Amino acid sequence: MVTDEQIKEANAKDILKIAESLGLPITKVGSGYRSGKNLAYHFNAQSNTYSNYRTGVKGADVIALVQNETGLDFAKAVEHLQATDVNLVEINHNPQPKEPFRWYFKPSPNADRATELLVNQRKLPEKLVKLLVEKRYIIQDKYQQIVFPWYKNGQVVGADVKGTVYRPDEEHPYFKGIAKNSENFGYNIKIGSGKVKDIYVFEAPVDLLSYWALHPEIKDCLLFSVSGTSNANRVELAMNYAQATYGMSQEPKELERSIHICVDNDEQGTLFWKKFDKQNELVLEWNGDSVLFEDDRPDSAYGKDWNDVLTYHAKAYEQALTEATTKEEMVMG
Repeated sequence: MVTDEQIKEANAKDILKIAESLGLPITKVGSGYRSGKNLAYHFNAQSNTYSNYRTGVKGADVIALVQNETGLDFAKAVEHLQATDVNLVEINHNPQPKEPFRWYFKPSPNADRATELLVNQRKLPEKLVKLLVEKRYIIQDKYQQIVFPWYKNGQVVGADVKGTVYRPDEEHPYFKGIAKNSENFGYNIKIGSGKVKDIYVFEAPVDLLSYWALHPEIKDCLLFSVSGTSNANRVELAMNYAQATYGMSQEPKELERSIHICVDNDEQGTLFWKKFDKQNELVLEWNGDSVLFEDDRPDSAYGKDWNDVLTYHAKAYEQALTEATTKEEMVMG
């Protein structure tokens, strides 16, 4: 038997030092700490907890870490922690330099699985998907994954990855992730041959493509996915990229320029939008007659994201979408 006081003391021991003592060398990555195969362990020094994306563990305590690594039962794990002198353990707090992105995907001979999922399940127009495959904005790798490369000045600097194998027992039935060592950027497509006047910001590549399919009239714009609402800083990256690469105006008072926030219409999407609506208040204070950011989230009556809207309207839009993808103005820049 162990007392509540002993449990409290055991869980209060520095989880980083305990991990080191268990043979899990700590690596500082950015502001966090990682360890294990493929750096699957993520340690939160503030809450003294750990998560492991490979095993699905989230926010577990120090005792749980010892149990997982040693196989000891709860009481024995507490005893182990009582006997461990963390003062003898040192942690290297110098961050590990991030390696540059390298393309490591082996392409499949065809894109049949990617096309099947994007056309039949996600309801994207087949001609649009074929165009993107041809232009290498969609690639299917040898593991049947859909890879969405992030192009920056003609170079691939990262990628979104989406699985095509359905996993019914997983929280997310289809795997999704970001390619290793991807830069702080995102999936993007420039439409039209003129200067960029508008930027459309999305949470994911499929949402981006769904919006494009539903709004075939848009041109002279940059579609940009930030890969999740936690990456709000990438909106500014997209703006800087559009200005430097595609001649977008830097004048805040120019009414022709708009940043459309097209993220999901849910709680996280609302918080994301509010960050930019707050900036609108500052712009209005400055010039009094225009805003920079527009709320372009989908109508919740049709779903929370733009792919939900596309799926909802798939039959009604089918003919129009098929015709739109053949138009010359829908050529990627």
